[in-house]
Amino acid sequence: MAYHSFGTGTDLLGQQNFDSDGSYLTTKFVVFLTIPLFPIKTLRVRELASQSGLQSLSRQRTETTILDVMSTYPVNWGQTLRVYATALVFVATFYAAFAVCFYARVSALAASPIILSAVLVPQFTIGYSRIRASRRAIRAGARAQPQKR
Repeated sequence: MAYHSFGTGTDLLGQQNFDSDGSYLTTKFVVFLTIPLFPIKTLRVRELASQSGLQSLSRQRTETTILDVMSTYPVNWGQTLRVYATALVFVATFYAAFAVCFYARVSALAASPIILSAVLVPQFTIGYSRIRASRRAIRAGARAQPQKR
């Protein structure tokens, strides 16, 4: 599936078009130092399970998600542009935090809201799109059922 060592290789990035069965679209990218370089293909996947493990070099706990690939599509360029935009915002936010800390001679604590926003905004948008998808599925199910008299 996706494999990278020290942030270089392939990775699945982006989550959109959530379905009622929990599946979503994601795009497989070639990454270098965790920066997406170019897309390979778009996949509809469903998360089956998560496994926790111990990363050998850093002795840190890691979590691996087992995915079921339901179908493969050509590259979804809309999602690709959103992944690039998210990466650009993420890098620009960290650069801004770096600039605030070192050029304005402000403590790292003062720059922490900037860094926190870079981390939380992508997570918020993914959670929001999942909520919207579940509401759409509920409405579609309610329309599909015949009315009882």
